Amino acid sequence: MQMQTRLLRFLQDWEIVRVGSTTPKAVDVRILAATNKNLERSIAHGEFRSDLYYRLKVTVIHIPPLRERETDILPLAKMFLEFYDNKYRKQHTFAPEAEKLLQEHRWPGNVRELENLIQGLVVTCKRPLIQARDLPFAPSSPKPLPLGHGSVNITLDNRSYKEMMKEFENALLCAAMKQYGNIAEVAKQFQVDRSTIFRKVKELEKNGLL
Repeated sequence: MQMQTRLLRFLQDWEIVRVGSTTPKAVDVRILAATNKNLERSIAHGEFRSDLYYRLKVTVIHIPPLRERETDILPLAKMFLEFYDNKYRKQHTFAPEAEKLLQEHRWPGNVRELENLIQGLVVTCKRPLIQARDLPFAPSSPKPLPLGHGSVNITLDNRSYKEMMKEFENALLCAAMKQYGNIAEVAKQFQVDRSTIFRKVKELEKNGLL
């Protein structure tokens, strides 16, 4: 707040006092002020002077966040890519899937987040083509359950559908218990009641299958 008082005095008188001096010096400048905060809310909370706010509020330009300017994302990304490629003497391009993810990301950090991401990709990506999996917000692929050494081998001859489905279910439960380690986590992953998994696992253990 003390600094805000000094800024207000400067904006009213167009004079400054240099460090170590006692004599005011007139200056002729143009002021550009920028913020990512809601200053009217800050005024209500006593965090910003209202007189300074209205002194600054002459011509106001509202710049929407990057997530609301989808058409700006790729041009900015390519501009930063070219800049950092030249800086680090590298050459990269974006794969179409990576471009799609860049446009779909919400960008809470706006342009600064985008620039830092591109710089990091240029430094760390060893391939010339930046793919979707190189982006930190790329969706992770679901981890497959290892059902034995490949597909479950089920004999079809002279067997009912119920018997074959039971065999497949047993293999699936064994693989899930091996991967997730406990009944509660398996029930959570399968989105079924814990008692159901408990009952089936106990049956497997009784029959020596688990």
